[in-house]
Amino acid sequence: MNDSQDFYKKLKEWGVKTEEELNTFIQEFLNKKEFMVFANQKGKEIMPVLKKLQNNIEQLSVIYNFPTKNDVAAVAKLAIQIEEKVEKIEETLTELSQQIKEINSQKAVFPASGLLENALSGLNEKSGAPQKEPQAVSRLQAVLIERLAAKIKNRKIEGVYDPARMKKSKKKNIHG
Repeated sequence: MNDSQDFYKKLKEWGVKTEEELNTFIQEFLNKKEFMVFANQKGKEIMPVLKKLQNNIEQLSVIYNFPTKNDVAAVAKLAIQIEEKVEKIEETLTELSQQIKEINSQKAVFPASGLLENALSGLNEKSGAPQKEPQAVSRLQAVLIERLAAKIKNRKIEGVYDPARMKKSKKKNIHG
């Protein structure tokens, strides 16, 4: 039993010594200028091959309809943007819900702004229906519509109302 313990002890010592020697050799080899020049040269030779391989993979992805690294990255970016928009909409809905509770608890009457009146009159004019007074809409609905319209105009809900984008799309439709 002593012999086997001595054997394993010597084997362990030899392994530790060999590991240290090997690490020293590798470090010295990597620190030599010749190795750096060689690695740089081979890197320059390999780079065009890698670019060609990447282009071939891109072409194959179109033919065989599988996603590339860039496709996956684009989808991930879109998913993040969607999550952010959903969070903003959830926040707005939460705020509106709290405002509804406040209005119901206070039984307050808020005057309707010109925004609601203009929207209703514009709808009635387009539909040809007789115009109704804004009082026909409950005060609660009026307040909610006003606040939602204000948030959209203030771009608190991004992507819902973008005047610059709307102007561009109108120009495209006129000329296109």
